[in-house]
Amino acid sequence: MKKLSDFLSKLKDEKDQFEIRRTPCRFGFALFDSIHYVAENEWNAIVPESKGLMRFPYLTAMENSSNEDERFKYALIYDGQKVVAAAVFTIVIASGKDYGSREEARSKFSKIKGTLKEKTKLKMLICGHTHISGDHGFIYSQEITPEDAYHALADVTYQIRNSEKLKGSVHLQLIKDFYEDQSIASEHLKVFNYRKFKLDPNMFLPIRLEWKTFEDYQNALKSKYRTRMRNMYKQGEALERRILSTEEIEASFDEIQQLYSNVANKAKMKLNHYNTSYFVELKRQMKDDFVLAGYFLNGKMVGFRTNLLWGENCEAHAVGVDYEFNTEYNVYQQLLADTVKLAIELQKKNVIFGRTAMEMKSNLGAVPVDMYCYVRHAEVMTNKLIKPAFYYIKTSEWTQRNPFKD
Repeated sequence: MKKLSDFLSKLKDEKDQFEIRRTPCRFGFALFDSIHYVAENEWNAIVPESKGLMRFPYLTAMENSSNEDERFKYALIYDGQKVVAAAVFTIVIASGKDYGSREEARSKFSKIKGTLKEKTKLKMLICGHTHISGDHGFIYSQEITPEDAYHALADVTYQIRNSEKLKGSVHLQLIKDFYEDQSIASEHLKVFNYRKFKLDPNMFLPIRLEWKTFEDYQNALKSKYRTRMRNMYKQGEALERRILSTEEIEASFDEIQQLYSNVANKAKMKLNHYNTSYFVELKRQMKDDFVLAGYFLNGKMVGFRTNLLWGENCEAHAVGVDYEFNTEYNVYQQLLADTVKLAIELQKKNVIFGRTAMEMKSNLGAVPVDMYCYVRHAEVMTNKLIKPAFYYIKTSEWTQRNPFKD
């Protein structure tokens, strides 16, 4: 009898969810093709300064430097005349070349031959940023329920997908990224046939109150980690560090692009290979809240790091490395450690390191914070084509370190 009861309960749940999907949300919304069309005062009414990567300066920089395979949509959701939610969408065209590193291309593409070839084009509608990890795609007022908020988001996403048909159908809808404490609310997306999947964690280093200087941070490390760090900096004594202005970034355009490409070409999945114009725009729009630091050896740039400063966070963003000099001068590790130094100097509360090189970042004290996305495939054939792509975004295996004394 219990099995029958469970079966009937499941049928009722499916019927209820079907009715919800067929019922429009109770809110109105407005869609915009450019951030330049959005009323900044309305946007800022729902997006606080602490959500820096959903604010106008970052969104403007992202849009102004976009490529031909990338477009943006913005949504404001209203309860009557009041803005109660906002969403950022990216529409991208992905292909087989966006999956797998250059070194892995031959072996991995042989596994998916005939399924996801380079000529295969996949149109994706993404709520959130392709440029960066984190919950920068959707925000809603605490005056409305999560159920109403995510119902509205699902409706907005559906409307955008339908409006895109004249430009080619959307194959995949992706809503990203949610932290664990947001997962209960975001589970409502499952009602609208979204599937939840886990990503590699975002690496966070909480800055302790007692770390007034970088030396304080180093003194908190266990002896072997402190010794490694001092040896690392000793290896890089010949490196000159310099924060670049907008004009200097433009003048070093080709060097920065090559250094960035050296790193980006090793990535397993790269929906968005940045152009240096992105960094120029970030500096132009975000000013002191964007840092591009060049690392020079005898006048030659051999590495760079970028940091986004928003709210209480110092975010490690894109980096570039000349691998010819990396081993001898420990360039990459210094890019990471210098981000910690910057965060302490600016009295930030967190360093956000992103999803790559997790074990190396845990050597600095960063800890993993799980993240989730929701995906919805538009059609059966697309499901078959997309399946290999999910193979490459399974969570990575790595060993977490604890470098601190306590």
